[in-house]
Parts: sequence; structure tokens; C-alpha cells
Amino acid sequence: MIELPQKMREGLIEQIESYIESNGGGDPEALAEYAVTVIQSAAEEHQVADGTDIISQLEASGELEGGLDEVLQEAVENAGDVELTAEEVISLVEKLCEIEWVTPDEEEPEKEGPAGFFDDTDNGFGEEEEEEDY
Repeated sequence: MIELPQKMREGLIEQIESYIESNGGGDPEALAEYAVTVIQSAAEEHQVADGTDIISQLEASGELEGGLDEVLQEAVENAGDVELTAEEVISLVEKLCEIEWVTPDEEEPEKEGPAGFFDDTDNGFGEEEEEEDY
């Protein structure tokens, strides 16, 4: 299993979605090659790994028999006559390569209490309340 940032996944979906809208998803070979290229550039952008390293890491993680582009092309072809969405393409990559998308601790969404109220450290003015020692 390999862990990659959730933001990387979101970017991949946007780029593949744009590709499908522009070129259609009917050519499994082209779609698979594009997906691999986008994964390489996204890995570099998110400073996960060097672009070529991420592909070999993904292939090792999924214990793929062949290159990611070949295995993904085969999976897209096996999807049948239905054109896949970007979400479905990324889901195929996730399953093939055993990817778990993670959110770094510093990027966790702000915690809210019941009914949308912030936790008790927020004083309602966007400032943290200071704890007093008695």
C-alpha cells in the first residue's frame, strides 16, 4: 500500500476530467498514457517523488505484472463500451496500485462542534481564548 496526498487525487481528477471532456475517453491506450503522465507531474508538483519514481513505486505497491500504463489500459478496455469518468479512472488506479489517500495533519479541516459551532477554544471573534491559570 502507498499513501499519497488527498490534494493530489483531487488535482488528478480535475486534469483527467478536462482531458476526457476535450478528447473523449474512447481510446483506452491514450487515456491510460495520459493518466500516467498526469500522475508523474502531480507527484512532482506535490513533492511526493520524482515523476518516474512514483510510477515504479505504484507498480511495486500494486505488484503489477507489467507497466502501469499497460495494466491501466487493460482495465479501461475491460470496462466495456462505457466511457469512464475521471473518478472511475482514478478508482482503477487506486485498486491496481493499492493507494490510500491521506490528508496531512496540518491541512485537516477546522473542527466544528454541534450545530456548526466551533470548538470551545474559539471565542466567537476568530481569536483563540487564552486559558488562565488560577
